[in-house]
Amino acid sequence: MKAILSSRRHYLKRAGVFLIALALIVVGTGGGPPPPLLQYTLTISSTAGGAVTTPGEGTFTYEAGTVVNLVATPEAGYQFVNWTGDVGTIADVNAASTTITMNDDYSITANFAKIPSPTFKIPSPTFIIGWFDFEKQGTYAIGEPVVVLMILLNETQEPITVNERFAVNEQTFVEAGLGEVFFVIRDAANNPLPFLPLIKVFYPGAADFTTLQPGELAVWIADLTLFYDLTTVGGYTVQAVYRSEIVPAGIKAWVGVLESNTLTLTIIEERR
Repeated sequence: MKAILSSRRHYLKRAGVFLIALALIVVGTGGGPPPPLLQYTLTISSTAGGAVTTPGEGTFTYEAGTVVNLVATPEAGYQFVNWTGDVGTIADVNAASTTITMNDDYSITANFAKIPSPTFKIPSPTFIIGWFDFEKQGTYAIGEPVVVLMILLNETQEPITVNERFAVNEQTFVEAGLGEVFFVIRDAANNPLPFLPLIKVFYPGAADFTTLQPGELAVWIADLTLFYDLTTVGGYTVQAVYRSEIVPAGIKAWVGVLESNTLTLTIIEERR
Protein backbone atom coordinates (compact mmCIF):
# COMPACT_ATOMS: atom_id res chain seq x y z
CA MET A 1 0.00 0.00 0.00
CA LYS A 2 2.84 2.40 0.82
CA ALA A 3 4.48 1.59 -2.53
CA ILE A 4 1.33 2.56 -4.46
CA LEU A 5 0.95 5.90 -2.64
CA SER A 6 4.59 6.72 -3.21
CA SER A 7 4.22 6.12 -6.95
CA ARG A 8 1.15 8.41 -7.19
CA ARG A 9 2.91 11.21 -5.31
CA HIS A 10 5.86 10.97 -7.73
CA TYR A 11 3.52 11.23 -10.78
CA LEU A 12 1.65 14.22 -9.33
CA LYS A 13 4.96 15.96 -8.64
CA ARG A 14 6.08 15.60 -12.28
CA ALA A 15 2.70 16.80 -13.61
CA GLY A 16 2.89 19.85 -11.39
CA VAL A 17 6.31 20.78 -12.70
CA PHE A 18 5.01 20.54 -16.31
CA LEU A 19 2.01 22.77 -15.58
CA ILE A 20 4.19 25.38 -13.88
CA ALA A 21 6.55 25.44 -16.89
CA LEU A 22 3.62 25.81 -19.30
CA ALA A 23 2.24 28.68 -17.25
CA LEU A 24 5.58 30.44 -17.32
CA ILE A 25 5.69 30.14 -21.16
CA VAL A 26 2.20 31.59 -21.48
CA VAL A 27 2.97 34.43 -19.06
CA GLY A 28 6.26 35.14 -20.81
CA THR A 29 4.61 35.64 -24.25
CA GLY A 30 1.91 37.89 -22.91
CA GLY A 31 -0.74 35.41 -23.81
CA GLY A 32 -1.38 37.11 -27.29
CA PRO A 33 -1.00 35.96 -30.97
CA PRO A 34 2.46 35.69 -32.61
CA PRO A 35 3.88 38.93 -34.13
CA PRO A 36 2.83 39.70 -37.79
CA LEU A 37 5.22 38.99 -40.69
CA LEU A 38 7.15 41.94 -42.24
CA GLN A 39 5.36 43.51 -45.22
CA TYR A 40 6.36 45.93 -48.00
CA THR A 41 4.44 48.04 -50.54
CA LEU A 42 4.90 48.01 -54.32
CA THR A 43 3.69 51.07 -56.26
CA ILE A 44 3.32 50.55 -60.04
CA SER A 45 2.66 53.09 -62.81
CA SER A 46 3.19 53.36 -66.57
CA THR A 47 3.80 55.96 -69.26
CA ALA A 48 1.53 56.64 -72.24
CA GLY A 49 1.24 53.84 -74.74
CA GLY A 50 0.56 50.85 -72.51
CA ALA A 51 -0.29 49.53 -69.05
CA VAL A 52 0.89 47.08 -66.43
CA THR A 53 -1.65 44.27 -66.60
CA THR A 54 -0.08 42.03 -63.94
CA PRO A 55 -0.50 42.71 -61.07
CA GLY A 56 -2.05 45.99 -62.29
CA GLU A 57 -1.31 49.61 -61.46
CA GLY A 58 -1.51 51.25 -58.05
CA THR A 59 -0.10 50.26 -54.65
CA PHE A 60 0.06 46.64 -53.50
CA THR A 61 1.23 45.06 -50.24
CA TYR A 62 3.33 41.87 -50.09
CA GLU A 63 5.12 39.88 -47.43
CA ALA A 64 8.88 40.30 -47.34
CA GLY A 65 10.64 38.08 -49.86
CA THR A 66 7.61 37.60 -52.12
CA VAL A 67 8.43 37.26 -55.80
CA VAL A 68 5.83 39.27 -57.74
CA ASN A 69 5.11 38.69 -61.44
CA LEU A 70 5.16 41.79 -63.65
CA VAL A 71 3.59 42.01 -67.10
CA ALA A 72 3.58 45.23 -69.16
CA THR A 73 1.31 45.29 -72.23
CA PRO A 74 1.79 47.94 -74.96
CA GLU A 75 -1.05 49.48 -76.95
CA ALA A 76 -1.26 49.21 -80.73
CA GLY A 77 1.53 51.21 -82.33
CA TYR A 78 3.65 51.21 -79.15
CA GLN A 79 6.38 48.99 -77.77
CA PHE A 80 7.65 48.28 -74.28
CA VAL A 81 10.98 49.98 -73.48
CA ASN A 82 11.99 49.15 -69.89
CA TRP A 83 11.24 49.33 -66.18
CA THR A 84 12.55 52.28 -64.21
CA GLY A 85 12.48 53.34 -60.56
CA ASP A 86 13.42 50.97 -57.74
CA VAL A 87 14.52 48.21 -60.07
CA GLY A 88 17.32 46.63 -58.05
CA THR A 89 15.46 43.34 -57.56
CA ILE A 90 13.71 43.19 -60.95
CA ALA A 91 14.96 40.12 -62.79
CA ASP A 92 15.17 41.83 -66.23
CA VAL A 93 14.44 45.55 -66.55
CA ASN A 94 14.26 45.28 -70.35
CA ALA A 95 11.65 42.51 -70.42
CA ALA A 96 7.94 43.27 -70.54
CA SER A 97 7.28 40.07 -68.57
CA THR A 98 9.54 39.67 -65.53
CA THR A 99 9.51 39.53 -61.70
CA ILE A 100 10.42 41.68 -58.72
CA THR A 101 11.45 40.40 -55.26
CA MET A 102 9.97 42.37 -52.35
CA ASN A 103 12.84 43.18 -50.01
CA ASP A 104 11.72 46.76 -49.33
CA ASP A 105 9.13 49.35 -50.35
CA TYR A 106 9.44 49.88 -54.09
CA SER A 107 8.02 52.22 -56.74
CA ILE A 108 8.46 51.24 -60.40
CA THR A 109 7.30 52.51 -63.82
CA ALA A 110 6.75 50.63 -67.08
CA ASN A 111 7.92 52.77 -70.01
CA PHE A 112 6.49 52.60 -73.52
CA ALA A 113 7.40 54.34 -76.79
CA LYS A 114 5.84 54.66 -80.23
CA ILE A 115 7.03 52.15 -82.79
CA PRO A 116 8.90 54.23 -85.38
CA SER A 117 7.39 54.28 -88.86
CA PRO A 118 9.48 52.55 -91.51
CA THR A 119 11.45 54.91 -93.68
CA PHE A 120 10.04 54.86 -97.21
CA LYS A 121 12.73 55.91 -99.65
CA ILE A 122 12.16 55.70 -103.38
CA PRO A 123 15.28 55.38 -105.51
CA SER A 124 15.92 58.15 -107.96
CA PRO A 125 15.55 57.68 -111.72
CA THR A 126 18.12 58.95 -114.22
CA PHE A 127 17.23 61.94 -116.37
CA ILE A 128 19.11 62.69 -119.60
CA ILE A 129 18.52 64.62 -122.80
CA GLY A 130 19.88 64.24 -126.33
CA TRP A 131 19.31 65.37 -129.86
CA PHE A 132 16.48 63.66 -131.73
CA ASP A 133 18.38 64.07 -135.00
CA PHE A 134 21.71 62.71 -133.90
CA GLU A 135 23.36 63.25 -137.30
CA LYS A 136 23.09 67.04 -137.00
CA GLN A 137 25.38 66.97 -133.96
CA GLY A 138 23.52 69.87 -132.38
CA THR A 139 23.92 72.22 -135.34
CA TYR A 140 20.72 73.63 -136.85
CA ALA A 141 19.96 76.23 -139.49
CA ILE A 142 17.57 79.07 -138.70
CA GLY A 143 14.01 77.79 -139.17
CA GLU A 144 14.83 74.12 -138.72
CA PRO A 145 13.10 72.27 -135.86
CA VAL A 146 15.42 71.83 -132.89
CA VAL A 147 14.06 68.61 -131.43
CA VAL A 148 15.29 67.30 -128.11
CA LEU A 149 14.77 63.85 -126.57
CA MET A 150 14.07 63.70 -122.85
CA ILE A 151 14.62 60.32 -121.24
CA LEU A 152 13.70 59.22 -117.73
CA LEU A 153 15.41 55.88 -117.08
CA ASN A 154 15.05 53.44 -114.22
CA GLU A 155 18.56 52.10 -113.70
CA THR A 156 17.79 50.70 -110.25
CA GLN A 157 16.69 47.21 -109.21
CA GLU A 158 13.29 48.38 -107.97
CA PRO A 159 10.14 49.76 -109.68
CA ILE A 160 9.85 53.56 -109.62
CA THR A 161 6.57 55.44 -110.03
CA VAL A 162 7.02 58.75 -111.85
CA ASN A 163 4.93 61.60 -113.20
CA GLU A 164 4.74 61.07 -116.96
CA ARG A 165 2.87 64.27 -117.73
CA PHE A 166 6.07 65.96 -118.81
CA ALA A 167 6.07 68.31 -121.75
CA VAL A 168 8.61 70.94 -122.57
CA ASN A 169 8.09 74.13 -120.59
CA GLU A 170 4.95 73.06 -118.86
CA GLN A 171 4.65 75.43 -115.96
CA THR A 172 3.10 74.25 -112.73
CA PHE A 173 -0.01 76.19 -111.88
CA VAL A 174 0.34 77.66 -108.40
CA GLU A 175 -1.70 80.18 -106.44
CA ALA A 176 0.88 82.91 -106.87
CA GLY A 177 1.16 82.45 -110.62
CA LEU A 178 3.32 80.42 -112.98
CA GLY A 179 6.26 78.30 -111.96
CA GLU A 180 9.59 77.83 -113.66
CA VAL A 181 10.01 76.38 -117.12
CA PHE A 182 11.55 72.97 -117.61
CA PHE A 183 14.17 74.00 -120.15
CA VAL A 184 16.92 76.50 -119.60
CA ILE A 185 18.61 77.81 -122.74
CA ARG A 186 21.49 80.25 -122.57
CA ASP A 187 23.33 82.07 -125.34
CA ALA A 188 27.08 82.34 -125.76
CA ALA A 189 27.16 85.10 -123.13
CA ASN A 190 25.34 82.81 -120.66
CA ASN A 191 22.14 84.86 -120.76
CA PRO A 192 18.90 82.84 -120.41
CA LEU A 193 16.54 83.11 -123.37
CA PRO A 194 13.00 84.28 -122.59
CA PHE A 195 10.30 81.65 -122.75
CA LEU A 196 7.71 82.60 -125.37
CA PRO A 197 4.27 81.06 -124.58
CA LEU A 198 2.61 80.88 -121.20
CA ILE A 199 1.21 77.47 -120.37
CA LYS A 200 -0.75 76.67 -117.24
CA VAL A 201 -0.67 73.11 -116.05
CA PHE A 202 -2.86 72.04 -113.16
CA TYR A 203 -1.78 69.78 -110.35
CA PRO A 204 -1.15 66.19 -111.53
CA GLY A 205 -3.73 63.52 -110.80
CA ALA A 206 -3.40 59.79 -110.24
CA ALA A 207 -3.74 59.11 -114.00
CA ASP A 208 -0.58 61.15 -114.67
CA PHE A 209 1.68 58.63 -112.93
CA THR A 210 3.23 55.48 -114.31
CA THR A 211 5.57 52.86 -112.92
CA LEU A 212 8.91 52.18 -114.58
CA GLN A 213 10.19 48.68 -113.99
CA PRO A 214 13.97 48.14 -113.72
CA GLY A 215 15.50 48.94 -117.10
CA GLU A 216 12.37 50.68 -118.45
CA LEU A 217 12.32 54.27 -119.60
CA ALA A 218 9.91 57.08 -120.45
CA VAL A 219 10.64 59.29 -123.46
CA TRP A 220 9.37 62.74 -124.45
CA ILE A 221 10.29 64.93 -127.41
CA ALA A 222 10.09 68.69 -127.78
CA ASP A 223 10.83 71.19 -130.55
CA LEU A 224 12.57 74.05 -128.80
CA THR A 225 11.76 76.50 -131.60
CA LEU A 226 8.13 76.42 -130.41
CA PHE A 227 9.13 77.91 -127.10
CA TYR A 228 12.25 79.97 -127.71
CA ASP A 229 13.46 82.47 -130.31
CA LEU A 230 16.31 80.62 -131.97
CA THR A 231 16.65 82.91 -134.99
CA THR A 232 19.93 84.45 -133.88
CA VAL A 233 23.09 82.82 -135.19
CA GLY A 234 25.40 81.69 -132.42
CA GLY A 235 26.06 79.17 -129.71
CA TYR A 236 23.69 78.07 -126.96
CA THR A 237 23.57 75.58 -124.10
CA VAL A 238 20.46 73.50 -123.40
CA GLN A 239 19.51 71.82 -120.15
CA ALA A 240 16.25 70.25 -118.99
CA VAL A 241 14.81 70.01 -115.49
CA TYR A 242 12.44 67.21 -114.50
CA ARG A 243 10.16 68.26 -111.67
CA SER A 244 7.91 65.96 -109.68
CA GLU A 245 7.07 67.81 -106.49
CA ILE A 246 3.31 67.31 -106.19
CA VAL A 247 1.99 63.77 -105.71
CA PRO A 248 -1.67 62.89 -105.04
CA ALA A 249 -2.49 61.17 -101.76
CA GLY A 250 -2.13 57.41 -101.85
CA ILE A 251 0.54 57.32 -104.56
CA LYS A 252 4.09 56.41 -103.55
CA ALA A 253 5.95 58.15 -106.32
CA TRP A 254 9.41 59.57 -106.60
CA VAL A 255 9.45 63.22 -105.53
CA GLY A 256 12.15 65.71 -106.35
CA VAL A 257 13.94 67.71 -109.03
CA LEU A 258 16.41 66.28 -111.55
CA GLU A 259 18.70 68.34 -113.74
CA SER A 260 19.75 66.77 -117.00
CA ASN A 261 23.07 66.82 -118.74
CA THR A 262 23.89 69.90 -120.85
CA LEU A 263 23.81 69.97 -124.66
CA THR A 264 25.64 72.38 -126.94
CA LEU A 265 23.45 73.98 -129.60
CA THR A 266 24.74 75.92 -132.62
CA ILE A 267 22.43 78.00 -134.85
CA ILE A 268 23.70 78.78 -138.36
CA GLU A 269 22.29 80.91 -141.21
CA GLU A 270 21.57 78.04 -143.53
CA ARG A 271 22.58 74.50 -144.10
CA ARG A 272 24.85 73.88 -147.06
